[in-house]
Amino acid sequence: QVMLKCADIGSLAEPFGTYMKWVTRLEDEFFQQGDKEKAAGLPEVSPLFDRAKPGITKCQMGFFSFVALPLAHAMVTAFPGMDPFWDGMLSNYRHWQSEAKAEQAGELSSSHKPSVVPHPEGAKLPSLDTRDGNIKTG
Repeated sequence: QVMLKCADIGSLAEPFGTYMKWVTRLEDEFFQQGDKEKAAGLPEVSPLFDRAKPGITKCQMGFFSFVALPLAHAMVTAFPGMDPFWDGMLSNYRHWQSEAKAEQAGELSSSHKPSVVPHPEGAKLPSLDTRDGNIKTG
C-alpha cells in the first residue's frame, strides 16, 4: 500500500516544471468540482475546492511536510534504489521552502506571492537534509 501511495504522489518527485504542471491540473480539477458543488447549492464547498480560498498550490509545504516526505522516506529506507524519488521530492520541497522564506522576507513579487501560504505564526520549517529518519525544525 505504501508503494501504491508513492506511485499516486510520484509527480511530486518530477522535475519542478513537470511537477507544477501536474499540481496545476489537479488544482483546476478540484476547483471545477467546487464550482459544481456551488452550482448544486451545497452549503459549503469541500476544502481546497473553493476558488475563493487557497488551493492546493498554496498548501504544498504542509503536504510535503506531513504526507509526502514521510511517505517517501519510508519507501527509500525500505528500497534504497528509490533514491531518485527521494531526491526529486526533496528538491521540490526545498523550492517551496525557499519561496516561503523569501515571502516571509518580502522578497517575492506580488504576482508570485500567492504560491505559498506560510506556516502558522511561530512554526518552524522542517529540515530534511538527511535520510536518517529525523525531521528537524530550525
